[in-house]
Amino acid sequence: MKIDTTHRSHKVADLVLEMIRERGLGAGDQLPGEGELARSLGVSRNTLREAYISLEGQGVIERLHGIGTFVARSPKILDSLWESYGFFDRITRAGYVASSSPWKAHRAEPPQEAIEFLGVLPGEEVYSVARVLLADRSPAVDITDYFAPTLGRLLEAGPAPDQNLLELVMSVMDIRECRLHSRFAPVATDEGLASALHLAPGSAVIRITSTLSTPDGEPLSFAVAHLSPGVIEFDIERTLRRL
Repeated sequence: MKIDTTHRSHKVADLVLEMIRERGLGAGDQLPGEGELARSLGVSRNTLREAYISLEGQGVIERLHGIGTFVARSPKILDSLWESYGFFDRITRAGYVASSSPWKAHRAEPPQEAIEFLGVLPGEEVYSVARVLLADRSPAVDITDYFAPTLGRLLEAGPAPDQNLLELVMSVMDIRECRLHSRFAPVATDEGLASALHLAPGSAVIRITSTLSTPDGEPLSFAVAHLSPGVIEFDIERTLRRL
């Protein structure tokens, strides 16, 4: 696992994260010594230390003078399919500071797969919000929501959106729970998506399409989300039975 020494320190930081994941290191586990790790990566100690500064700023590692460098928390957010929270809440529950890029709210034509669910005609535009959710300062989820016409009009006329869109929707509709149906598929990033998630074009990510409705089935929104594989992974536990 060696890299060209001309690579920037953030590339080294990515490889340190990869090493933490591959070795299954968790909070409190110690990383190899600087000399050993620098040699294994093929970089100088100074470059490794620059990467450490970045990772320490993100809260992933902790350096104790004269003792060593330790994992402060898992570099990935585990999203369990047993529980349903919005991405914003999931990031917060994992111990990260959740934030959002500036919202891009506009009228847009929804994707073909959303037209029937939202109850609109082909070519009809709906209220849409696009944003990137951040875990600390790392892009975690690129997501675009397309809203049913009635809800869209309420959102356009209401208060300025905050960072937690799900909470805003439930507040506007005066409901405490929603029905969420999601589909997962691996896709390759184009240049725009790769740039938003700080990945190389063509990188594999998980694409999630979700329908959100009230408990009685009234459509609220259709969302298209792409998850950064370096930040979020899914935790699935099932019981297998013989037939």
